[in-house]
This record gives sequence, C-alpha cells and structure tokens, in this order.
Amino acid sequence: MKRLTAWTWVLSGIVTCGGGGGGGRDAGQVDLATLHDEGSPDATGDEGGDSSGEPLVVTEDFRVVYAYAGRPGTEVAGRFEFRVADPRDTDPTNDAVLPAAGPDGPLDCSAGCFLDRGLRWVAVATAASGDGPTLQVVDLDAPGSPAPVGPAMDGVAHAEWVGAVLYYSQKVPCPTGTAAVTRCFDVFRFDPADPGGSQRLTQVPPVEQEGLTTAFQYNGFFRVGEDEKTLIFFIPTNVSVTVWIHRDGLLRKVLGPLCAAKDPYGNCIAPSGAFSMFREDNPVALSPDGTTLVFPLLEENRELRLYRHVLGDPEPRSSTLLSVPSDYLTNACYNREPWQFTEVRGPIRFSRDGREVLFIGASTCDDNQVKPWTNLLRLEVERIGSGTPIGEADFRKVTDNPQGYTARAIAITDYDLSPSGEYVVLAGTPTVDMEGRPLPAQPNGRHERDSEVHVTRFDGGAVPAQITNDVMWRAESVLAVPVP
Repeated sequence: MKRLTAWTWVLSGIVTCGGGGGGGRDAGQVDLATLHDEGSPDATGDEGGDSSGEPLVVTEDFRVVYAYAGRPGTEVAGRFEFRVADPRDTDPTNDAVLPAAGPDGPLDCSAGCFLDRGLRWVAVATAASGDGPTLQVVDLDAPGSPAPVGPAMDGVAHAEWVGAVLYYSQKVPCPTGTAAVTRCFDVFRFDPADPGGSQRLTQVPPVEQEGLTTAFQYNGFFRVGEDEKTLIFFIPTNVSVTVWIHRDGLLRKVLGPLCAAKDPYGNCIAPSGAFSMFREDNPVALSPDGTTLVFPLLEENRELRLYRHVLGDPEPRSSTLLSVPSDYLTNACYNREPWQFTEVRGPIRFSRDGREVLFIGASTCDDNQVKPWTNLLRLEVERIGSGTPIGEADFRKVTDNPQGYTARAIAITDYDLSPSGEYVVLAGTPTVDMEGRPLPAQPNGRHERDSEVHVTRFDGGAVPAQITNDVMWRAESVLAVPVP
C-alpha cells in the first residue's frame, strides 16, 4: 500500500496501488554491486543533471519527512526509518530520525509502518492473517518510549491517515444471497486521541443498493478527499465502474455506471470481447472544498480521459489525453506524440488555490521500457471537459525530465506539496552519486533502480535538488510538513 493521502509505507499484506518502476522488477531486490557509484558520465555520454532552470534556493521553512528502507543484502537490511530533513540543507547526514528504526529499534517496522502528518502517531503492521495484517497505533510522544494506543485492528485491507485520524477497512461476511465473487468490507474511523474504540462508518461494496447478484471486483480500497471528511470508492465490475462517496454518515453513488462499452440497448458490456480495465485503486482527488472530483479513466480500451465531476451535477465532464484505434495497452506507444504520456499515476493533488491539479504523467515506451519517463504536471481544473482534447500547451511542467534511458531523468514515484505550495518534494531515482557527481547511465545502476528525495519549485523554474543519497537505503515515500 503506497502513496496514502497523509503518509504511508507498508511492505506487504495491504492492497498495493499505483505504478512505480518499470519492467516488472522489484526495485528493492538489487545486488549492492550494481548500486555503487561506478563509472563516469563521460563513459556513457550522459552528462547528468538537467541544465534547464535555475539552481534551487529554498526560502520556506518546512520539513521533509521521508521513509527510508534498508536494502536487502546490506548491513541495514530489514531496518526502516522515518527521517526528517530541512530542505534548505542538502547534507543528509544531519537529518533527524524518528523512533521507528526496525527490528533493533523501539518499533519493529519490518512488516510495515506508516505515520500521520503530525508526526505523533504511527500505525505498525504485524504478521498478516488471511485477510490482511494487524495494525496497532503507537504514540511516539508517550513518556519514556513509544506506547500502543487503542486496540489492535485485525485483517486490515487498506488504511489511510487523514490529519491525526486513521481510516481503515476490514473484510466481513456479505449479506446472504450476494454473488460468490463479491467480497465485503466494513470501513472504520479511529481517533487515537480518543481511543475508546473504532467508529464503523459504512459497508462496501453497496450490494443491497446495486443488487445482490452483481459481481463486484472490490477489495477494500478507498481514498479520502482533501476536505479530510469524504471517503471515495471506485467500485468495479468486469464491465463497468461506479463512484461512491461517504460523507456526513451517508454512502451515496455520485457517478455511474461508467461502462467499458454498451450494447444497442444501453447495457454495459465488455469492450470488443475483452474485460474492462476499471480499477478500485484508480487515482482520484477531491478538492479541499469538497465539491469537485478529478480522475482518469481508460475508456473502451482505446481512449485515456481525464474527468472532472462537480458533485451534484447530472454528468461528469471529460477531456481526451490520448486516443488509439483499438487495444490501448498494445497501441498507445505507437499513437502518442513525442510529448504525450500514456499513463496518469497518482497521487492526484489540488494546488493550494484549488485552481489546478497535479499528477505524474508516465510512459514506458521505446527507450523508457526499463526506466519509465515521468514528469510531474500541472493542469487547470477548468480545462478538463472544456470540449477539446488536452494538448501540450495546456500542461505546466513542475519537472522537465528528458526521455530515453538517461541518468538525468528522475523516475518519480511519489510527491507532496510544501505547506505554502511553493515547493514540491519528490521520491524518485537519483541523479548524482554520493560525492555529488552526475551518475552514469549504467544498466541496472542507481539511476535506474534506486530512489532518493528531491525538492523543486512548484512553478518548475528550478532544477530539482537531490537532498538524500545513500546506496544502503532506499526512499519509499515523502511528506512535506510545517516545522514541528
């Protein structure tokens, strides 16, 4: 489970979402020899470091919190740390370490830990049962040493911190008569500041509203909107998807069914004899004022669209990002323009003023089949659904990574906005070695398989600065928080 709304790092047992990396490789399982800063950029013709933009100067006083995992095969294998960096200081050796340091520390995070934005509460995963791991919330500020708070939560399918509140789902028996393939989940709210018990919010999928015989393909995933009170559910079947929200004690459908294809009578069917590609972990964001959903969908296996839906409107608006004649996964690379990406990767976030959304545009075409080409992009919300396909000029680039197999490009896997929104912190592949020299484009090297933390400007006017660098560790997620 990666890229939760507030903070996450979980190794196993919980639903994994989103794409990172390329070629189907496990970025954590790497021989240490392939990660050493060997070779030189001159040997490969890759000079490293994007020369566009000005050097980054950070003037905002905030902190970058990042999850660092010890690599297999190293002396820190199995260890995990939450570290805190001042982005104005590029020396990672003086970053603070929170008390969650793996098997030999006060908390065992070898099965997963994730932290709230206030840096006080951490949910620790322990051995998984058949339905998911057990989570125990721990108070890092407890006198003496971290202390458990509230009951253990068994069989957790998915969890997210929102502020200092933990939302999570657990598998439960479905009502009698439900389709055999459907799995049902209760969703709970737990406030560690009032640990009397969890509050049950709702059950999903909505089998009684939609029909007991409907074959849902849902496994407990959800998102929490930026209003911090609305839960968002994508509920797929093999031919359609519906979008539901839970707010103010009520679960209601806001969109759908959105169909992969329709028969002459308007019924949802599989496109061209294939299954739909709708997913429960579809990237989505809800605006801070709780009014507007933004999300991508792959329609009829041939068109990637970006949707904007104002809650309460009868229909959503959408704009095409990339269209192919048929079989999107096979033909997207052959039909894209050089500037176009083929995937929208999360998280999707709203800018601080609510006028734009940010997301990771990604492509694994041509020379980027091993190391994906990614950029963090901004797009005006009002542009979505304005009546014409979205073109290159509509995007504002927060990063401007070159395409091709190059160490100069950061393959981005996670990001967060600073409290003011002026800066962006990124988790992605490194561009410089531990001596600050540009990395070579060495096959299986650090530029392809490692992950470090970078900081850049929201307006895209500066070269990203890499602020962590260690071949023994790998950055998993990032969070930008006010000064504690």
